[in-house]
Amino acid sequence: MEKKVTTWDVLLFKANIMDYFRVVSAMYAFYKAKDSPIVFVVCYFISFILDAFDGMVARAYKQTSKLGATLDMVTDRISTAGLLAILSGFYERYSVAFVYLIMLDVGSHWLQTHSGFLVDVKNDNHKNLGEKFYLLKLYYTNRNVLVNKIFLQDFYDYHF
Repeated sequence: MEKKVTTWDVLLFKANIMDYFRVVSAMYAFYKAKDSPIVFVVCYFISFILDAFDGMVARAYKQTSKLGATLDMVTDRISTAGLLAILSGFYERYSVAFVYLIMLDVGSHWLQTHSGFLVDVKNDNHKNLGEKFYLLKLYYTNRNVLVNKIFLQDFYDYHF
């Protein structure tokens, strides 16, 4: 007989614990952004690296959950919004563009996730919604595209 998974079990799934560290690392990064750019970069990078592995850990330990998927996506959106807010402080001339990028990021992920759930209610992962559009499918399913996109975007934001 299989053990029933409780709410406490889900809260303590390994990938969820990684996401809690992601949140703390990102929060500390944003706190230190103006005073210590090196600490900001290191903490933000730690959060980024944990994001690259949390899904793999969840699948490897068979600890996937709706909480984990939601926690991962919300942490991604908050981290991106925080980064863009920090950049708008450094590059005030582009602050309106950064606000638009925050709106685009949150809005597009909300639309993608909820439109997918309306079509395929059995699925609980925003990255695996049976996407029909090639570029969106590539974005959500190919790890190389996602990681390279983030590195290229961070490079672009830093240098331009």
